[in-house]
Amino acid sequence: MALTFNLIIDNKERYLPYLILAAGDEATVAAYLNQGDLFALQLDDLTIGVALFVPQDDRTIELKNLAIIANKREQGFGQYTLRHFFSYYQQHGYQTLLVGTANSSIKNIAFYQKMGMRLYAIKANYFATKQQPSVENGIQTLDLLMFKKNLASAD
Repeated sequence: MALTFNLIIDNKERYLPYLILAAGDEATVAAYLNQGDLFALQLDDLTIGVALFVPQDDRTIELKNLAIIANKREQGFGQYTLRHFFSYYQQHGYQTLLVGTANSSIKNIAFYQKMGMRLYAIKANYFATKQQPSVENGIQTLDLLMFKKNLASAD
């Protein structure tokens, strides 16, 4: 089995069920769906997830969404995907990759740090005004933690 990444140009909306796995709601995804590069993660003929990247400027790209279906998580696909795109975007002239995750998303926080990303900003109360109150891992979801990776040091 080989994991491949297919750039989606048209009909991005058909990937909403995957995108919502990571973002939580359709309105959030709709705000950035057509602003960047959407890739379908294909394992043989099965779509197992998506990755969506939005340029912030000519040197910085932001990972807005990385979602993998439940039965394929914790099998290394996320790590493989991020490593691939660290290299891909470095080769396309980007110097920094950003990603944000909720303060309550403990697995995501650990994952991004294991991938060599560093916490650089906290957007306090980001989720307090964007959604209904929610709790994840026994922690109220309030703040957006921003991580960054210098692509010049990508492995």
